[in-house]
Amino acid sequence: MAVAINTLFAIVILSLVGKGFCQIKECSTADLKVSQTSTGKVIKGKPEYEVTVTNDCPCEQSNVTLTCEGFNTVEEVNPAIFNKQTCLVKNGKTFSGHESIKFKYAWDATTTLTVASSYVFCSS
Repeated sequence: MAVAINTLFAIVILSLVGKGFCQIKECSTADLKVSQTSTGKVIKGKPEYEVTVTNDCPCEQSNVTLTCEGFNTVEEVNPAIFNKQTCLVKNGKTFSGHESIKFKYAWDATTTLTVASSYVFCSS
């Protein structure tokens, strides 16, 4: 009896996988989330903000670029984390699935930062 139940269970699981019910979802730039919060600190007379970029997908994404028109800061931002001239995050290096990266900047108000582009890589 146990062999019959195990065999039936294996057949059901294999049929689900074969129909795509257990596949990794496809990812896109929409799975990259950008959030900003005020830290409450003041740097050189400007309020400080912390930006978090998160890959909400199990797939890797690289060459992540943000829209950053008008971005200014009086606080040094490590260009290996966020390049304010090119708007490239992590020097284009890979974001693993569900990875986040943070950076801070200080200016009169927040700058609108959204994901402009990325390269998605999902291994099967």
